[in-house]
Amino acid sequence: MERNFIFKVQDIFHIKGRGTVIDGKYKGVVKIGDILITLTGEKIKVLGVEMIWSSERNNDEIIGLLVDGKTFKKDSLKDKLFFRSYNTTFLFCSDPLNKKKPDIDYIDEYEQAKSLGFNVLLFCYEDLIEFGKINLLLTGEINRVIYRGWMLKPKDYECLYSNLVEKNYYLINTPDEYVNTHYLPNWYKYFEELTPKTTWSKSIPNKEEIINMLRDFDEEQIIVKDYVKSRKHEWYESCYIENTKETEKALLVVENFIKGQGEYLNQGVVFRKFVELEPIGFHEKSGMPISNEIRLFIYNYKVVCTIGYWNGNNMNEYPKFVDDIIEKLKNIKSNFFTVDIAKKSNGEWIVMELGDGQVSGLQEYDTKSFYTNLMKVL
Repeated sequence: MERNFIFKVQDIFHIKGRGTVIDGKYKGVVKIGDILITLTGEKIKVLGVEMIWSSERNNDEIIGLLVDGKTFKKDSLKDKLFFRSYNTTFLFCSDPLNKKKPDIDYIDEYEQAKSLGFNVLLFCYEDLIEFGKINLLLTGEINRVIYRGWMLKPKDYECLYSNLVEKNYYLINTPDEYVNTHYLPNWYKYFEELTPKTTWSKSIPNKEEIINMLRDFDEEQIIVKDYVKSRKHEWYESCYIENTKETEKALLVVENFIKGQGEYLNQGVVFRKFVELEPIGFHEKSGMPISNEIRLFIYNYKVVCTIGYWNGNNMNEYPKFVDDIIEKLKNIKSNFFTVDIAKKSNGEWIVMELGDGQVSGLQEYDTKSFYTNLMKVL
């Protein structure tokens, strides 16, 4: 416990004659010469330490660290967490009937992470959702945590994050970083020219609001979803609208979608222009068209792997488009996330979705390859 030091950057400024100072809340002890590290591996050397008091911060004790400002961009460290050191741990959901075993859908990932020497932990998903608590003991050392499990609503993710921090476990993404990719409106502005035209409501819309949203599209085909999910496997009933001018038919699809999502509807309703993609067939159950799509796992703005989204196709394919969007991806404040891209019928690639990397599926990608690749960038 004595070696633990936690520091969250709040402000970055320059003192003439001294250099760059980062200040913020802290816990533990730091000294000149210490090397501090972020959750994604950026390092700084402490050149000086000062105590700072500000009435605007509720009398919290603030520390200022003099660092080499040439080693980072001014805004890149805002809100970053720094530690003296940490272990890396993967967190999985336990089996609902046996809390000592991993959920059956994550057994392979659990065993693979463990075989590569990572710490692995289990928690009860049901206890988190129903009671807002997790069954982990306080650890004496700081742990960097990557969760791999079921999708969480933002309030549940925040609850998980807070519970873990109390026990010295720090998820790779903060609650804010989680919703930056989990909710479509949070990332859309960065890719507006590279993704289908989109509009959304701030909550569940009434009939008049739905009709006004439909007017944004002129006799176009659109897809209905919420901030996170669609009901694509109910393609014609709850997802696809062939003509936005056919109001009654459109309203029925939206109504089906809202009713189908029920309590699981995420925030509001989203309309996205339907784009003709390079086809690779049709889904055997729903009849929905399936296309040439690839999922990218991104860690600290580095590509971990590329995964064919459907039927195991396109594994490890790396279109030039990936390199073209890397700089744009740096606008996304998230340490670990996914980007789904798709090839249009005219051969151009577009961005389809973003998501948090902790709750995005591997599709049919080889588990060993995924964890081996991820280990290289951690």
